[in-house]
Amino acid sequence: MLKKFQEALDKRKETGILRTLKPKSAGIDFYSNDYLGLARSQEFHQLLLKQIQENPGLLYGSSGSRLISGNSSTVTETENYIAEQHQYPAALLFCSGYNANLALFSTLPDRHDTVIVDEHIHRSVHDACRMSHAKKIKFRHNDPEDLESILKKHPGQCYIAIESLYSMDGDFAPVREIAALAKKYNAALIVDEAHYFGVFGYGLIEKYQLQHDVFAAVITYGKALGAHGACILCNETVKSYLVNFSSPFIYTTAAQDFLWIAIKSGYQFLKLKPELSKKLHQNFFSEH
Repeated sequence: MLKKFQEALDKRKETGILRTLKPKSAGIDFYSNDYLGLARSQEFHQLLLKQIQENPGLLYGSSGSRLISGNSSTVTETENYIAEQHQYPAALLFCSGYNANLALFSTLPDRHDTVIVDEHIHRSVHDACRMSHAKKIKFRHNDPEDLESILKKHPGQCYIAIESLYSMDGDFAPVREIAALAKKYNAALIVDEAHYFGVFGYGLIEKYQLQHDVFAAVITYGKALGAHGACILCNETVKSYLVNFSSPFIYTTAAQDFLWIAIKSGYQFLKLKPELSKKLHQNFFSEH
């Protein structure tokens, strides 16, 4: 068994694609997801440190999953705050964006449904679809016409998975056109806003006021907020369904309250510092 594993690793090494863990390097950051610099912001760190000093219990472990002993008033208040900020009825927090996508696409679709994904969608969605046993079909990247041709052939319940901003190519999804198609064919549109949030406001959904047309959205906090974790924006019925049936939620130990406080504080910090995203845009366009 080990020989098989080693042969696979050796093959990767020969082709120059072997992954290894390396220490974080010093210098100017051109490679991380810390888009707005909050992970290195001394001002933001001091804000968080003050909250810890006032309430050291934020650092305590949660002691269990949220359905057992890991729930708290802090995480509930943070979810309510996030839902209000994004103008959705409900929000459900997760420890990572990967887990959030895993929860959505492994739980909501079943073996009788079809998940239609943009060919550039994140790997977490592909992994989740394998767990759901739903039929998965790819459509051409950012191509509403190709998407509609697939919707026409699948009259059953369909889910559409897209990202608002794709990290690899840096292009935006035609989210209004795709939302219109979802409405036309009674499909459920799910949008991952991981790379848009914070960099361009609260997301494309918020920008175009599509909350009633987008079935669910994923917001992640490891990028613009320099934190960790993610949330699913949805209605109360979907939230309750995920709490009751989603294995990634049910069987995961909840994060400590400090994570939820860091997320809420990140929202508040961005409101006070609109120049952070403006500076990022200036840096980008000055290079292009």
